[in-house]
Amino acid sequence: MAGGWLVKIIAALGLATVGMVGYVAAGAWMAAYGRPSADARAIEARLLALPSSPVPIATLRPQEDWDIVCRLDPYSFPSRVLPRYLGKPLRGYRYDPRDEWIDENWNGLAFIDDGSRVVHVLTLSNKTIGHLEGERCISRTDGKVGLARIEAPNSTFLQIEFSK
Repeated sequence: MAGGWLVKIIAALGLATVGMVGYVAAGAWMAAYGRPSADARAIEARLLALPSSPVPIATLRPQEDWDIVCRLDPYSFPSRVLPRYLGKPLRGYRYDPRDEWIDENWNGLAFIDDGSRVVHVLTLSNKTIGHLEGERCISRTDGKVGLARIEAPNSTFLQIEFSK
């Protein structure tokens, strides 16, 4: 009888371990492939509707207050890279949502509002929009943005291009 009890404990521990690994894997999958925020989905829709010729960047978020937008690459941490991109410290700025890594399957846009000292970071899946290219940071007043369809031998991918 003691042997049966031991087998049940080992089986239960094995099952718990498999469950825990599955739970961690599901969390990692959601972090890498989860749904973006409603605001990010709205920006993505505006980006996908862009013409190929550049238009004023202000059309992306016309109602919101912001001064500069910066593109963020996968594997970047906004509070670490933005001061370097902008050439100024961002002490006292609040990140909305919180300051988090841009994971490998995502690109990011950081809309910086100097008046309210807020950085709005939006993540965009790079499965829909493959690349963000061009100027690293551009101002609302003179920045431009366009959508390029890149034809490759085996597929077509979309690229957003930022310019002054």
